[in-house]
Amino acid sequence: MLGATALGLLITAAVLAWHLPTSSTVNKKPQARLLGQLAITVTNKRCATSFKTVNGRQALAAKKPGRYRIAIKDQSSKTGFALTGASIDIASPAAARGVLTLRRNLAKGTYRLVCRPAGKKSTTLTFKIS
Repeated sequence: MLGATALGLLITAAVLAWHLPTSSTVNKKPQARLLGQLAITVTNKRCATSFKTVNGRQALAAKKPGRYRIAIKDQSSKTGFALTGASIDIASPAAARGVLTLRRNLAKGTYRLVCRPAGKKSTTLTFKIS
C-alpha cells in the first residue's frame, strides 16, 4: 500500500504527463539545410581538412556561410588539435582519440586548425568562409 506522500507524487506525475504536449503538438524549428561537410583528420604526423558536398563525393567549390557537418577523425594519441574561428572553438588534447560528428553554422570569417604533434612544431591550416 502506498503512503500519502507517495500517492500524492504519483498523482502529480500523472497529471503533469497528461498535460505535457506530445511531439506532434510541439512547434519544431526546421533545421537549416546543410551546405556541405568539413572533414578533419588527425594522425601522428599531421592534420588535414577537406570540404566536400553534402554527399561527400565532390570537393566543395565555394565555402559560403551556413550550416555544415563537421566530421573529426582523431587517430592519434600523440597529436592534439584546435579548430577556432568566427563561430567555432573546438579543441582536443593529444591523448584523446575517436570520431566526432557535429553540425555547426560557420559564419563568414577566417578559421584555423592548429595541429600540435607531441615534441614537434605546431602547424596551422587556414581556410575562409566568405
